[in-house]
Order: sequence, then structure tokens, then C-alpha cells
Amino acid sequence: MFDVGQNTVSSTSPIFNSPQLPSEENPPPSFQESSIPTSSQLNDSNECYTTSSKLKSKVWEHFTKEKINNEWKATCNHCKKKLNGDSKNGTSHLREHLRRCNKKGQVDIRQQVLLANVKKSDGKVALKTASFNQDVSRRELSKLIVMHEYPLSTVDHAQFRKYCSSLQPLFEIPSRSTIKRDILKKFKEGKMKTISNLETYEGRIAITTDMWTADHQNKGYMVVTAHYINNSWILQKRIIR
Repeated sequence: MFDVGQNTVSSTSPIFNSPQLPSEENPPPSFQESSIPTSSQLNDSNECYTTSSKLKSKVWEHFTKEKINNEWKATCNHCKKKLNGDSKNGTSHLREHLRRCNKKGQVDIRQQVLLANVKKSDGKVALKTASFNQDVSRRELSKLIVMHEYPLSTVDHAQFRKYCSSLQPLFEIPSRSTIKRDILKKFKEGKMKTISNLETYEGRIAITTDMWTADHQNKGYMVVTAHYINNSWILQKRIIR
């Protein structure tokens, strides 16, 4: 039997401080007015949050965000074009502009493909990169329509659009009004160049006329053509009317 009175082992229990209930002498702490954020502080914090979160995207390395007339604008660092810079609109339109920006010095790797050129001398295959250019493809399309006398409505054909998309998905097929504008612009440039060449030409110029009919319009035309030999002794002909 153990004697409780002779037990020298003393046990100590931890002392817990019980929480004090609020009373009249110890009222609960009240919130101070300074701890409640005002509406202006919320707007400032929200504005800082949106700007810092947007600038995390890599696309902002090519744009400068600024506030114009209480609206956020994104200014391209290359062409200085101003786009919508609001956070709720995302950055997809900024990436699309950056891909098409003509003044951008960097080359987008997504627009490059590898071309295999077979050398006839030793039969080896050499690889080189070729980049896609929207303006060059659109110019070649206008030349295709003029040379083969295709109607302008060709660009609206569904199968033609599918065919162009299979060749280059990045190529945006222009409308018939855009193709017409490109053709007339090219015609005016060629006209001014022809006038300049004929004015400085010191030799003889032969003028001929020809009758022809447009296949897609069934209309007859008379064409006035100028023939001459340039300084390299190569026969040249230009339609002047």
C-alpha cells in the first residue's frame, strides 16, 4: 500500500487563464473609424492591383500603359498605336496587334517555317527559314486576280478560303473591296512609273491598238499599247489606254 501522505512526488498542473467575459468594467474593444477603409482607399488599392496584375504578362514588354481621359490605353512601343488597355478586356487584342505590327523589329518564331532546297550539284538538302508576310501574300493575290482575269468575288468563295487556310492559317483573306483598292493602287503606281519612263526615253515608241473581249464580262475593249526598246536592248510594252 502506498501512503499518500508520504508521497514526495508532487504533481503540478498547468494554469490556464480563462478569458474574461465582457462586463461593465471591461467593455469589449470597439472598432476605430481609422481601421475602416474608405471608398477612395479601396479604389486606389483596386487600381494598383489591376495594374500590377496586368503588367505580369510578357506582352506588356512591348506596350506602355497610360490613362487618357479616364480610360486605360496601351500604346505600342513600336508603331505608337493606342489600343484599349482596360484589365477586363484581357491581352488577346494586344498579342494580335503585336503579331501584325510592321515596325516591330523582332521576328515571331511562329511565322517561320523551314524550307528544304535540293542542290543539284551534290544532291544535298539545305534548310533555311522563311517568314510569313501578310502584305506580300495580299499583293500576290491581287496580281493573281489581274493576271488570270478572275472576278473579285473569288475571295468570297468558301472553298477558296479553305484552300488558302490550308496553305497558311495565319493569312487573313481580304474582302473584295480591299482587293479592288489594292488593284487600283497598283495601277496608279504603274501608271506613274510608265509616264516617267516614257518621258525620259530618247528612242522611238511604236503605238499599236488591239481589240479584245473580257471573258467574265463579255464586253469588248480597244487597247492602246506602247512598244519600245530599253537601254538593255530588251523589248518593252506598256498598256497606256
